[in-house]
Amino acid sequence: MSERDQGGRIELTPDQAFAQAVGLHNQGRLADAETLYNAVLKLVPAHAGALHHLGLLAFQTGNGAAALQLVDQALKAQPGYAEAWCNRGVILAASGNSKQAEQAYRKAIALSPDYADAWANLSGLLVDFGQPEDGLQAAEKAVALDPAQADGWNNLATARLDCGDAAGAIAAAEQALALRPDNAHYHYNIANAQKKLRRNAAAIASYQKAIRLAPDLPHPYNNLAGLLLSLGAVEEGLRFARLAAERAPNDGRVQTTLANALRNTNQATEAERVYREAVALKPDHAEAWNNLGGTLNALGRFAEAEAAFRRAIALNPHYVEAHRHLSIGKQFSSVDDPDFKALRALAPLLDTLEDKPAGRLHFALAKAWADIGDTDTAFSHYRQGGACMRAGLVGDLPTEEMQARLQGFTEAMKTAFDADWAARRGALASGGAAVPADAQPSDAPRPIFILGMPRSGTTLTEQILGSHSAVTPGGELNFLTRALREGLAQQVPGARDVTRELAPPQLAGLSGDGLQAIGEVYRQWLKGIDGAAAFVTDKMPGNYRWIGLIAAIWPDARIIHCVRDPRDVCLSCFTTCFSTGHEWSYDLAELGHAYRAYAALMAHWHALLPGRIHDVSYADLVREPEAEIHKLLDYCGLPWEARCLDFHTHPRAVFTASVRQVRQPLYDSSLGRWRAYADHLAPLFAALGPLLPPE
Repeated sequence: MSERDQGGRIELTPDQAFAQAVGLHNQGRLADAETLYNAVLKLVPAHAGALHHLGLLAFQTGNGAAALQLVDQALKAQPGYAEAWCNRGVILAASGNSKQAEQAYRKAIALSPDYADAWANLSGLLVDFGQPEDGLQAAEKAVALDPAQADGWNNLATARLDCGDAAGAIAAAEQALALRPDNAHYHYNIANAQKKLRRNAAAIASYQKAIRLAPDLPHPYNNLAGLLLSLGAVEEGLRFARLAAERAPNDGRVQTTLANALRNTNQATEAERVYREAVALKPDHAEAWNNLGGTLNALGRFAEAEAAFRRAIALNPHYVEAHRHLSIGKQFSSVDDPDFKALRALAPLLDTLEDKPAGRLHFALAKAWADIGDTDTAFSHYRQGGACMRAGLVGDLPTEEMQARLQGFTEAMKTAFDADWAARRGALASGGAAVPADAQPSDAPRPIFILGMPRSGTTLTEQILGSHSAVTPGGELNFLTRALREGLAQQVPGARDVTRELAPPQLAGLSGDGLQAIGEVYRQWLKGIDGAAAFVTDKMPGNYRWIGLIAAIWPDARIIHCVRDPRDVCLSCFTTCFSTGHEWSYDLAELGHAYRAYAALMAHWHALLPGRIHDVSYADLVREPEAEIHKLLDYCGLPWEARCLDFHTHPRAVFTASVRQVRQPLYDSSLGRWRAYADHLAPLFAALGPLLPPE
């Protein structure tokens, strides 16, 4: 190539041809660019620019090995070529050679200290290495050098989030999105930060935007699944977890999320299988081992569960949740117990842990101190753990606002579901129904709702009923709330939004046709659990809120209300570290107000629906089990079966905090448990007010 050949035609010099090739490359005309790069190399075999860009073209078309070889040839021809060193890092990082990639980025920076792209790429790598502070510094350098460096802003967002600055992460991600609004990774990053700040609706929208932009990217599906599970939208969570697993079948973390979703939808056997696949894919994944242990626990295989928890701790000695699960399953005998020593060794971490992990560690320590009889120290940890858990759930929400929410919901329900509503729905107060019985599908099981305060005996009651040959235990189902959202969505835009509370006036406004549709959908879901069963139980305690709707939708439904001494049930709630929600249970005064709100609503339902609700006293059940079980079966229209007395031998999976108790025969040692902590319960007693039983 020369400026003019003998025929008078103008030709390009090698450098001019190279520049033209780069232009074609940038236009996406890869084949034309490749032809011209090769033409340059025929004339100048060691042309570093052509070798480098031909390597980039090979990388773009999926040939990483050829790309690295070509870039290395470029660097041999021109060792001080900073851009080639940077892209060598990109190629190495993509192939999993992270340490070599870091060296390449640092070489590029040494050659060109103001090279923003190299700083940005290095920052992302350092964050991936678990060095967020170093990654933060590199990202800040990148965006300072080039404020239009979108990847630098995105990496800065990731580094800030990993350093605990979620608000700063959102600000950085917004800068990245302003530069490249259609980048799925940036939307995914901002969603992670929004999730951290409990901006759940915004996080869901950002994950969904990332999914629309990059439908094959697994991690937005995966993290959206995790968020939905935490919000109780377990069926939707399972759907997104499956979509993530389809896109990343060999990713142990993604498979763990799928197993979590299966566990949360009461599919214990399938969850165990997927957890085992997850640990096979990633043997060092402590979370997967811990959650496998939780599933084995639910299946009653306690020795295997303990081994899984210990494996998780061996992999990560600071993994608080595995320590907590291990503590729940054992009886500590002294402060010299090695597991107790391991827990106490973690105590210095309390000031550095985030709210929820700190709370879980306090609960584990409380259990150990309680086991050895030091109730004062135990209660101190329960109180501190509760404060941490509450902060992790609702931040610094004032107690007055929490109490107003609790009372306000109850009053709104009582107002919306009054005697006039009952009359409009068809004489419910006298046992009638708005929806004719023959409107329900005859081939679907009949529901038995077991409800009340958490820790009131709902799991025990379900275990007893589930031992009957005509009853299949469904566990804690979210079917009813989900069905109500679906039905309400036909009348109220946005009702499917799981971040929004169901509004009592809107629920009371559901039409007869709407109620019938909800009932049909719900019972078909029950059929999916066991289509051959006469009855399927739904043991979601919080369904007590919807008793009026239950009575209106299902004239044949059985409604069993579990009742326990308010001092015992509140103490049991306060000393339980729930997996999700129950934010009112971590403060004694708020817990007392929550109990009063619950009791007021139950009194309203009993008055509105006389004869429809069967109360089961926990104290009577454990003291006179045969007589109480007879009453329970009679209410359900079931014949006596002695196997209901042997409920503890039933092999079903139990995913609630009562998992170990229901594997034992009935005992009354938990009656009056509050007395051991009476000196600490004054705020609870004051909040219970007139509901505090006399001594």
